[in-house]
Amino acid sequence: MNPGVIETQPALLPLKRISPSRFVRLRVCALQEIWAASATPSLLPRNPLAILGTVAHQVLEEAGREDGFVAAERWTRRIAALNKELHQSWLDSRLVPLERLVPQYEVLKLRTCTRAQKIAAAVKKQRSGRHFPGIGFEIWVESKDKSVGGWIDSVRQSRAGIELSDFKSGELFEQHDGTQRGELKKGHQAQLKLYAALYFQTYGVWPSTIQIIPLAGAALDVPFTQAECKDLLEEATQTLRSLNASISHQETVGPESFASPSPQNCRFCGYRPVCWRYQEEIGSGVQTDGWPKDAVGRVWDINVLSSSRVNLRVCGEGGKSTRFATSVRL
Repeated sequence: MNPGVIETQPALLPLKRISPSRFVRLRVCALQEIWAASATPSLLPRNPLAILGTVAHQVLEEAGREDGFVAAERWTRRIAALNKELHQSWLDSRLVPLERLVPQYEVLKLRTCTRAQKIAAAVKKQRSGRHFPGIGFEIWVESKDKSVGGWIDSVRQSRAGIELSDFKSGELFEQHDGTQRGELKKGHQAQLKLYAALYFQTYGVWPSTIQIIPLAGAALDVPFTQAECKDLLEEATQTLRSLNASISHQETVGPESFASPSPQNCRFCGYRPVCWRYQEEIGSGVQTDGWPKDAVGRVWDINVLSSSRVNLRVCGEGGKSTRFATSVRL
């Protein structure tokens, strides 16, 4: 165990069930998702753009299940409540107000409200006609053993058959050297394919189309076969069983065995201060090459600067010293 590292780690609790999105995140880093699943508070300030993405998805969900929905009013109400919540957090208070901090704020708001209002209009039209099981917004689906389940954002009946749609507010395509390639993110594709398998297990019908609906632009179809959807569901079921079996033996396995540190996986993870695998990877200095710019060690010096900033001197193993300025609430 390294000196200067926070030694108390959050508990590892078994998962009762996993959703398609949780399965995708477990593939990326199981430790991060296990802690998130048990509502372990983040130990670092959250990514403001990710926070707005969550708000956008909540507004879209509410548009699909409420009468008299007005998107702009709902967005404003959600942001006001969120700013109040962030202001009360010593970690996240610097993010207030989100409207000024996030450059893409107005664009994201406009796109979300436009899409949400279209959803609300579709819901109104649907409710004026006949209702069919498994058709509509926020449709619950689950595996037969109930180990995997989740809410599908939208299911509609078209001439071609059943269409499953998932709303996405963030990046949709894989990145390579900072540029977008043409391929949809593999995680998004896996999530939709899992929903297809779960829909079949719940309603006995395979969808003809599965697609991602971005905040702006046309829907993006995800190609799939029934076989690969079934294989993914089997993998998700086995992942849950294997994960819970390992958690039950964590005294011998250890939390670090669940971690998958990498620049991409760790960049926005709020549990970096208690992830020993991560700290082993970055060593004792400020990192480059895509890794978060963290320093691991003991704080030897604190000098208060102007504008609520402080200058810290951190000494890692071997006496290596790192100085940096940061904004904190004292």
